[in-house]
Amino acid sequence: MMKMMLLALLLPVLCRAQGPKANAQSAAFQDSVPQTSFYLKDRRVIFQKVYTSKLPQKELSDKLFTLLNTTTGFRFDLDQPSAADFYGQLCNYRFDRERYGATIFNSPILLAIPINARVVVQVKDFKYRITVSEVVFTDYSVQGSLIEELLEKSVMEKGGSKFKIDKTSLKLANYLNTDFTSLFSLDRSALTSDF
Repeated sequence: MMKMMLLALLLPVLCRAQGPKANAQSAAFQDSVPQTSFYLKDRRVIFQKVYTSKLPQKELSDKLFTLLNTTTGFRFDLDQPSAADFYGQLCNYRFDRERYGATIFNSPILLAIPINARVVVQVKDFKYRITVSEVVFTDYSVQGSLIEELLEKSVMEKGGSKFKIDKTSLKLANYLNTDFTSLFSLDRSALTSDF
């Protein structure tokens, strides 16, 4: 009888519920484009990359602030919740085709349209993470009406549960991956060398 009562008391402690595991799975990435930093999370396409550095958090934050301040098309949000993290937007950012050897004929047409996106930069000692989300290609038609094309519409299957694997979608993801990787890298800038 004593063993049964002890077992009844310890059984809830020893058995784990399934709830937290389901939450952990929903927070994880659902799909990705091979050899890029594009992921599918909660039916949204995000670019997320972690960069390493030799700088501690304060110096790294200062260098990133300067880099972002000089990046064409980047705008800081007015409300910054912490000194180490930055929130902002890419506004009318233009993909530089010539820099990557792309032409109007061999690259997706969306790359000719200005990009608007949400950007979060999280900084820790010796590393920082860039997250680009809500990527929208925005332009005006000949009649003057606003045209908006979500990145999700171009690179995701209809159900929204995985990426398309056609040639155009993969090219678009690869070109944007290369551009975003370079855009937010401290290595590309002259900011890393002191004079």
